[in-house]
Amino acid sequence: MYRRRAYSGMYNTDGSLFYTASQDWNIRVYKSGPQGVGLTKQHIIKAKKGQWTITDTCISQDSASLIYSSITPIVHHVDLRTVQELNSSEVVHHAFDFAKWRVFGSFGLWSVRLSGDGREIVAGSSDNALYVYDIETDKVLLRVQGHSDDVNSVTFADVSHSNLIFSGSDDCHIRVWDRRCLNASTSSTTPPSSGGSVKPAGVFVGHTEGVTHVDSKGDGVYLVSNSKDQTAKLWDLRSMSRPDDAPAVPKKYNWDYRGMNYPGDPIVDRHPHDKSLVTFRGHKVLRTLIRVRFSPQSSTGQRYVYTGSADGTVYIYDLSGDIVQILDPHSTMSNPVIRDAHWHPYGPVLTTTAWDGTISQFTYVGERGLLQDPTTTTTTTTTTDKN
Repeated sequence: MYRRRAYSGMYNTDGSLFYTASQDWNIRVYKSGPQGVGLTKQHIIKAKKGQWTITDTCISQDSASLIYSSITPIVHHVDLRTVQELNSSEVVHHAFDFAKWRVFGSFGLWSVRLSGDGREIVAGSSDNALYVYDIETDKVLLRVQGHSDDVNSVTFADVSHSNLIFSGSDDCHIRVWDRRCLNASTSSTTPPSSGGSVKPAGVFVGHTEGVTHVDSKGDGVYLVSNSKDQTAKLWDLRSMSRPDDAPAVPKKYNWDYRGMNYPGDPIVDRHPHDKSLVTFRGHKVLRTLIRVRFSPQSSTGQRYVYTGSADGTVYIYDLSGDIVQILDPHSTMSNPVIRDAHWHPYGPVLTTTAWDGTISQFTYVGERGLLQDPTTTTTTTTTTDKN
């Protein structure tokens, strides 16, 4: 069990590694067992301290490098190939400054993703902007002022290409950006291009509170989102709204999800122009930016959507919106919020990352019992750590 909150946990592309980021500024890298069952700690990367916590991490497609962010404009880059050969104090954390062109003011980064070729970083920020950073030239290529509130989550529509980017914001909108329509700065002595007058390729309208996370199905068509309106939604790129047809709808409630319960009713509180395909209700999106994802193609055919929940469980939905199963690690701690969960890309295992510092695994057992409860099977493990 970690001493501080665990904020994220993800497998790398081939599922051989699982890595977590915690509020104690440690990034723990584990080797996953056969078919993902079981985790063995390989090494700990001591992150450079930012503000409050590590907000996000991402491993490159070839598992050669890792980036991480905090509530600062700095993204740090670590070469994973050197980690095993060096002591923790010798590991190089290369800093990419997303604010190097700013004369005044600062901001934090809530979400970071590496492009499929590992050459660019896309980030969502607390200054309402989407950033694209070129690693080789060590500069910000694009700064797009595309939202009216914090950009909490960003992702590529297809990991093999970086043309389309999705961004989810506290302004309740998900915007779609086409890199081919945005002019990047190529000079090393001038500020990045400002996208203040640039319009997105489209907008997804339907959430009535801020968007906490977006995940692409990877086919360039479908995506899923989580929101503080206590719903997740499935979207189709072909039914997105034009920017001019997506006016802002005032939020109905004055509340703070970090310390309050949702004052409305997610069944009643609906957007008048909702364009989503399916709405998923039941889980609780409170306290933190809880994540939602598609299940993997290899073992499930991507026929499920799953999300962590503030009540310490994981909700699994089918694509019609019905709850398939609620996973409960049975935490005895007072703050069991599950912020992140990740299904192994090929093996029958789903691993959860919780605010109580525990990492739990659930094993896939087929249609009659989608995932077994860890208290009823010896194949499910809970990884603990005293660091």
